[in-house]
Order: sequence, then structure tokens, then C-alpha cells
Amino acid sequence: MTGDPLKPLRPGGEFPLSARTWNPVLELVRTRTLAIPSGGGQDRGAFQIVVRNDSGTDLARQAPVTLNGSVVLADDGLLQFREQPVLIAEKPAEDHLDKLVVTSEPIADGAFGRATVSGVVVIQVDLGTGNTHAKPIIDDVTKLQGGTTGHLILYRPGANGVQWCVIALGNRLNASGAVFAVTMSQTGGSDGTPSATASWSYTVTDAITGATLGTVVNPASSPHKWRRPDVGKMLVATFGHAHFNGDELVIGWCNETINASGC
Repeated sequence: MTGDPLKPLRPGGEFPLSARTWNPVLELVRTRTLAIPSGGGQDRGAFQIVVRNDSGTDLARQAPVTLNGSVVLADDGLLQFREQPVLIAEKPAEDHLDKLVVTSEPIADGAFGRATVSGVVVIQVDLGTGNTHAKPIIDDVTKLQGGTTGHLILYRPGANGVQWCVIALGNRLNASGAVFAVTMSQTGGSDGTPSATASWSYTVTDAITGATLGTVVNPASSPHKWRRPDVGKMLVATFGHAHFNGDELVIGWCNETINASGC
């Protein structure tokens, strides 16, 4: 058949069932179908996108992958790019914490499928004691690594090891360098004297999750950034601001104050 394969039909005309005509129709239907979120299971209420699996391996459902580019660029075809963006999914990389997505269905290597980019998802996490967040493991498409930075864990079993957990994907991303609130409970040290520096130490917990981030923490010692007067009595802190440098907790500020009545 010659001419335009997508030319509209006339009433009573011949139906041009050819590969040249039929294949683009199938591709359009497939793209539209992928764009419709799944109606059940863990993905209800989550935001999904279409991805191409470039990880080099077949992906199971609930596999962690990271995004790295677009299949179609605006320069290649603006209409298609605007209508239905399709992104590239690869094995997790260390610097792609904020680009983590979780597959919503099995996706063969090189094939297209749905993945959740934000919302509540169920996924396996390698847990340790006190882990409150989860983040990708380099080149691992089966599980996340538990820790104190990453995506917030909403539910975890009591046992450690690889466990099924519920995480808030893209919610409260406690990445390295992000400042967050902590509560502080004094556990040691002293208030100082007119000739000696105070030495209070604390148990530090996440102000939102209540997870313990450190014990016997002196916010005026390295690597922390809080500075006390060289001498004089200090009242204990109850609250502070902190961030992580990698996996290392750093207290930047706390509400210790000078005890004027004790000077």
C-alpha cells in the first residue's frame, strides 16, 4: 500500500490492515495504557511514570531503580515529549538518592513499564538497629539499605536484616546536608564553673520520628559546630538543629543558654 498509512477511511472503503498502519496504532494504545495508573495494590494513591528499563537485567515488581535521562528529548519531538514523558531507569547510583523510583510491575530488560516516583510503597530494606530511613544500594535492584538518611520508613518489623517495609518515597528526604530538628536529653557532663567550660552530653533523637541518632553526644566537640563560652555555667539544651555529613551526625545549633544566676 502506498500513500499516507494513517489517512482517515471513507464510509464503505477498504480497511487497510497492514503492518505499516497497525503498528503505530498499537504503540499509541500501549503508551496511553501505560500512562493510566494501576487501580490496586501498593500503588494506589502513588504518582507513577513510564520508564524504560536500561538496567541490563529484568526487573521484578517493587524493584528500586534510579532515573537517568529521558527516552525522548524535546529536540527530538516536542509533541511526543510533552504528551507522555518516558524516562530511563538504571541500576541505583550513589548520587541518585533523590531520583529513586520503585517499579510497579515486572519490566523486562529494554522494555517499558510503570514505576512509582512518589507516594507510599512497599519494598524490601536491609535493616539495622535504629534505622529510620532507607536509600539505594549501588547496583542493587532487589532492596534498599536502612540507615539514618534517605526516604522515611513509615513501618518496619522489629527484626533486623532484609525485611518488607513501608516507605514514603520522595517524602521527607533526609539527605546528607539537609538540616532537620532534633530533641536533646542530657545524659552526662557538667554545667561548668567560672573557671571551667561546661561539658554537657546528650542523647539526640529525631524530633519527628523519635529515632535515636546518637548517645553521649557533646555538641561542642568535633564534628559538631556548636560553641560554648570558654568559662561559666550553662543550662542544658532540649532542642537543636542538625544535619548529616554522609552518615555522620553533626549538631549545628542547640538551645543551651548561659546560667546567669549561677555565674
